[in-house]
Amino acid sequence: MKYACKGQQSFHSQPAYRGSLSIDATTGLLVRFTVQAEASEGDPITQIASAIDYGAVVLGDRRYFCPVRSLAFTVEEADTCADPRKRRLAHPIAMLNRIVFTDYHRLGSEMVIVPGTQRQGVPGESPEPVDPKTTTPPQIASPIPQVPPSR
Repeated sequence: MKYACKGQQSFHSQPAYRGSLSIDATTGLLVRFTVQAEASEGDPITQIASAIDYGAVVLGDRRYFCPVRSLAFTVEEADTCADPRKRRLAHPIAMLNRIVFTDYHRLGSEMVIVPGTQRQGVPGESPEPVDPKTTTPPQIASPIPQVPPSR
């Protein structure tokens, strides 16, 4: 857990975490992931928790299961920005960050590998197409030499 004020790191901790996974019993798909940090005594941030919900997203003619929304909750009880001694605040500050994931796009490509060779052309010109049925593949000039085992 890192906390920064005005670009300067003011608090850093590596707390233990606990959480849960919720899985749909019929499909075996992940539905929700939750995690909560275990704050130590005197930490300026006393509560950190997040939950991510997953759901079906249709891209083209297929369904994918992706994050669809997320909540992150934090409680700050000490002012690490104004006071280096981490002065306790009169009223803790609770922060909620809600994210909705939308406008997914599938990035992909397709290609076909055709055996054969390609003739060298003039720089800047498109090479002539090669017919793999009439073109013989290149021959290896010399085989890889066999090295006898060492004694």
